[in-house]
Amino acid sequence: RIDQNRGNSHLSGPLPRLIHNRIASVALYFTKNYLAHFTPQFLFISGDKNLRHSSQTMGELYWFDLFLIPLGLYFLFKSQNKYKYVFFSWFILSPFPGSLTIEAPHASRAMFVLGGWQAISAMGTYFIFNQIKSKKFRLGFVLTMILFFTFSFIYYFYNYILKYPIISSEDWQFGYKEVFSIYKDQFSKFDNIVISDRLSQPYIFALFYLKYDPSKYRSEVEYNTSIRRKTSLVKSFGKFIFTDINFDNIPKGKSLIFASPDEKLINIPSQDVVLNLDRSVAFYVYEYSK
Repeated sequence: RIDQNRGNSHLSGPLPRLIHNRIASVALYFTKNYLAHFTPQFLFISGDKNLRHSSQTMGELYWFDLFLIPLGLYFLFKSQNKYKYVFFSWFILSPFPGSLTIEAPHASRAMFVLGGWQAISAMGTYFIFNQIKSKKFRLGFVLTMILFFTFSFIYYFYNYILKYPIISSEDWQFGYKEVFSIYKDQFSKFDNIVISDRLSQPYIFALFYLKYDPSKYRSEVEYNTSIRRKTSLVKSFGKFIFTDINFDNIPKGKSLIFASPDEKLINIPSQDVVLNLDRSVAFYVYEYSK
């Protein structure tokens, strides 16, 4: 019905109240997150969509687990061993903690899940092995499984070592390393070093790569006190300022500015660019006097 006095439209009656309430919303959110742990995308294709948690070249499980886990579950279901319920419980309950949070499925929060799935996958392997009566075919099966494991591991390791650092460099804030490694000899020429904090917590990179004196840092540091504190704890120390890049945030004096692509200053030409490993732009570099 329409509440004319309040100017709002809302549903009334027992059925809408049964569906649209806090408990139902939480239950729906939990169920959606729980089921997300069982999607092919997460398990077998690319894993966690966050590049800090996944190489994006494989899922959380190997492809052959797609066949072995159902067989392992069948093996458990047919088993008379009373301990089988431990594995069933592990398999079913382990996604619960990660389902109560945001960013589900989250590979790190779901790490405990893998033990149960891998145990059941091993049972699926054992089930197939027991179905083979010929010693010759059993040996062939074992060698085939070893080959599958070896190939899968090599494929993952190759991508993790050679491809993953390139495609994930932006997510691992590679640009900040470049800023404080390449330009540190130029910092003394400027009154201010203004650095975008869009990638979160750049001050940590400054302290590490500049080997900044801890006692000097503690005497100079100024913290953010707003909601920004969660993603950028430090506002400034010494001549370093960590903030959104715009002309209002640039202090007086000669400044060396590092702006993210979203903060590119269109009124002045950039002096240089800082690149990620995939050759995308991490920061535009400006010199500006105010």
